[in-house]
Amino acid sequence: MYIRPIRLSDHDLYLSILQRITPEDCHCRFFHAVKHIDPNHVRRFVEPSKSLFGLIAMEGDTALGAVHACFNDDGSAELAVVVANDARHHSVGQ
Repeated sequence: MYIRPIRLSDHDLYLSILQRITPEDCHCRFFHAVKHIDPNHVRRFVEPSKSLFGLIAMEGDTALGAVHACFNDDGSAELAVVVANDARHHSVGQ
């Protein structure tokens, strides 16, 4: 397993993580119920931004999980972690 900065070209990899989580996991990640993951919404999490930084965990060509830091105007940041169900209990979140 290796971890690297997330890139715009990781759109489909990040989407694959979101497609491999439960509705409850999705609620915990986005803080509201998400019935359908819009691929256009995913772009926001992979494109370069001054206020959002992301890392993606990979095993070969498979995305296992991702973490994002969203920077606030006051200098603080909020973290969001998501790990695909099939990657759980393999130290991805550590």
